[in-house]
Amino acid sequence: MELAQVVPKMTKLYLHRTLESVLKDVRRPDEAAARELILKNRDALADRERIRRKLDFLDLSYDVRVVAELVLETLLNQQEYALTEDELIGAVEEREHAIVAEARQEDALVFGDQAALSIYRDVLAAAWKKGGDLNPDEAFVMKTLADRLGISSHETRLVEAQLGRFPTSEGSAHSPRLVDEALKQLQLRGLVLRYRDGDKTAYAVCEEVAAPLRTELGIELRGGAFRLLLGTLSNPMLQRALKHHGLSPYGSKDELIDRVLAARLRPSEVLQAVSNDELYGLLRRLPKAPVSGSKPTRIQNLIAYYDQLVRRETRADEDPRTIAYAYLPELARRDYVQLRGLQVIEKDLDVEHLFERGTHYLFEVKLGHKAVRMEGSEHPDGKLPLPRGEVILWDNKSCEGAYPMAEAALDQFKRYIRSERDRVTLFIVIAPEFTGDAPTRAERLKLESGEDTDVALITAEELKWLAEHWTEYRKADEQPFNLSVLDYTGRLTTEQLKSRLRWAQQ
Repeated sequence: MELAQVVPKMTKLYLHRTLESVLKDVRRPDEAAARELILKNRDALADRERIRRKLDFLDLSYDVRVVAELVLETLLNQQEYALTEDELIGAVEEREHAIVAEARQEDALVFGDQAALSIYRDVLAAAWKKGGDLNPDEAFVMKTLADRLGISSHETRLVEAQLGRFPTSEGSAHSPRLVDEALKQLQLRGLVLRYRDGDKTAYAVCEEVAAPLRTELGIELRGGAFRLLLGTLSNPMLQRALKHHGLSPYGSKDELIDRVLAARLRPSEVLQAVSNDELYGLLRRLPKAPVSGSKPTRIQNLIAYYDQLVRRETRADEDPRTIAYAYLPELARRDYVQLRGLQVIEKDLDVEHLFERGTHYLFEVKLGHKAVRMEGSEHPDGKLPLPRGEVILWDNKSCEGAYPMAEAALDQFKRYIRSERDRVTLFIVIAPEFTGDAPTRAERLKLESGEDTDVALITAEELKWLAEHWTEYRKADEQPFNLSVLDYTGRLTTEQLKSRLRWAQQ
């Protein structure tokens, strides 16, 4: 999220914390003035040297420092660099459990420099022996030693866990008080912003701060994007990268990828083993990816391409249509950069088919209304039967830009409506967006349908919002979705959906 998106959602106390992280001896202004000052000083907030200084957590207790580091790591691996408070706390706890579980494995540090790890472990154990926390000077010495020995922050956490000093110095889970203190310290440093997301408290690293912060922390790719990139490399490329770093180059492709990830090699380190010509070939297969430049430039272009992909989680054991549903807005607007990069499609022709499949999943699974199978080729993309002997039809229209509801489309839709045996009470057009005159054309189609059929124009993003949020408006868990919510002529926006849900579901 950009700073301008977050600041309007911040209240006075948290605005002042952010403002005071960049301006010294500033009087505490009112909310409006504070917002204006923060936006005016965005360059100072994002200054890399300032961020480097604010990342010095050595004056904090070990426990607060660890939580602060985990919070930053968690937020910087989110697509929008933001989570609600509950999501953030849950993700940090999950990360802590994962580190403890990894530390217990026999091969937990197998890819590290064993001599360096042995020295670090012995010195750290001696430092902890006196009991209590490490003071700032001791913490500085241990950090310096880790840096000189080439031991990563993740490896230091594993060693601490093996010594019984992680997640906290007592080896226990972090308390809510420690989490609150860590979040406060990050706000006072201007690294994390606290704001309101509807009725929930949320935290974000703004886009302007995230870029230099990721550079300082060495985070080149977020979440599962690295595994996705590794999947595009050939076995010989992966084997060369592993061999260069002294790791076994043998095994299946999945085993090679797992080894790269377990060794915590950076994307740029892996891609150094790929020739410049091979990098050109990898980039050329990606829509709109820049292919020219030196080898370092091509490496950065490839990393940047995968970093901007919006990856959505789906489980392998779920209905296979969930992937199409997850990327419904991208399918609607034919976002080939995302769809090809994320391997949702293999060829451009896959878009239409998957757009239809994702919409069927939405109506059948998310909204709970079974679609009717239609025979032949001259028919809309979906049909829902109604108890009173009428039907709802829908048609998917993917395009790069706004859908115009042209004359040919109006004629096509009229044929669909008139060829139905049962009365069509509603015809839904689903597109990425609509031209300004599309609602007028929807009114015209209603008049010319011959059946007074309502014609609702809804974007794939708005329809997906409905699928994800309609249950928040129903009185009881067993209450079904009321299809009357969609019974409308013209542009059916999210705000209109909210209004209609209030009366239809309650």
